[in-house]
Amino acid sequence: MATVDLFQWIVVDQDVPNILVKAGDRGIVVDCLPSNETQPELGYVLEVFKDGETLDVASVPVS
Repeated sequence: MATVDLFQWIVVDQDVPNILVKAGDRGIVVDCLPSNETQPELGYVLEVFKDGETLDVASVPVS
């Protein structure tokens, strides 16, 4: 995923392990997560929707 703005719609390009979010799902970026000791890569918090309802809220790395 390229760098995006807060509240921008995105399309997930790969399945997210251990949660309901799958490639092709659409979501909104609701927060940006800076890198730290346990997560060395920048990340995002996504609210992912399916059929107009919130499917899940997920923290994902930029890649």
